[in-house]
Amino acid sequence: MFLVTLFLVLTLPAVIGNCEQEDKYKTDPTPIVLWHGMLSSGGLVSRLTYLIRRKIPLAYIKSLKIGSSGYSDYKNSLFMDVNRQVKQACDMIADDPNLRRGYHGVGISQGGQFLRAVAQRCPTPPMFNLITLGAQHQGYYSLGKNLFSLPEFFVDKHSYWEYIRKKSVVVNQLWHDPINHNKYVEENTFIADINNEKTLNVEYRTNLLKLKHLVLVKFDRDYMVVPRESSWFGFYTEGQDKEITNMINSKLYIEDRIGLQELFNSARLHTIVCPGLHIQIENDWFVDNIVLPWLTQTYWDETAQLS
Repeated sequence: MFLVTLFLVLTLPAVIGNCEQEDKYKTDPTPIVLWHGMLSSGGLVSRLTYLIRRKIPLAYIKSLKIGSSGYSDYKNSLFMDVNRQVKQACDMIADDPNLRRGYHGVGISQGGQFLRAVAQRCPTPPMFNLITLGAQHQGYYSLGKNLFSLPEFFVDKHSYWEYIRKKSVVVNQLWHDPINHNKYVEENTFIADINNEKTLNVEYRTNLLKLKHLVLVKFDRDYMVVPRESSWFGFYTEGQDKEITNMINSKLYIEDRIGLQELFNSARLHTIVCPGLHIQIENDWFVDNIVLPWLTQTYWDETAQLS
């Protein structure tokens, strides 16, 4: 009898705590903001929203759309200045009363680095967990089997990208040239900025470290984004386009310019492999690896002053 009593005394608080946490995400779940990828991912966003609602029925889910219509959102994902898109997203999030206590972010493909920019530039309301699915956190050097890469078969790669560079297209703002690294840092208007490669913006680092968790998903057969390691902050070693420098060995991590090392050391940076091609996500995988471990977490007690 004594052992039974002792067992109850030791385990009951934990059980009660777990029940309270479970009840909390069921009755007062953390809102979720999704941002789709290039050329829109309306079908995928709808499917992921459905999967989230199956597990968290009361969750408020906001899908970011840049523009007044589906067509303008589609077009803007290709041609609108990324910094303007991020500013508009920050305004939409700040103006939404349902997000005033904070939210989790889920970014699909380029929506991943866009939402990271939101976390770095617009910390109010707070983003708690940021999950990026096949994002290009170090940019990309090629878009693989994509219409933007077709001219590479016919013209010199650098001549082609010099032409693209002069156009107001999103790929220009995400393109990272490892062979001409200094030129990339000087001319890139988005990725080099949010990665603190141009100048050291202390607020970018401070704000990213406010995240509870940063979850980076890489697709193991991603031939669309080259290199696929960009989803984990890896990239080609400077001066060539063959060998990859992973995140841990990168200057960005070693110098801890945006807080990756501190997030890792505090067990808040997570890398996950998703089997399949670029943003080809199975339903069960998404529920088991994203929804249940990350989107059910709540932090209301810590942000009561915002309510």
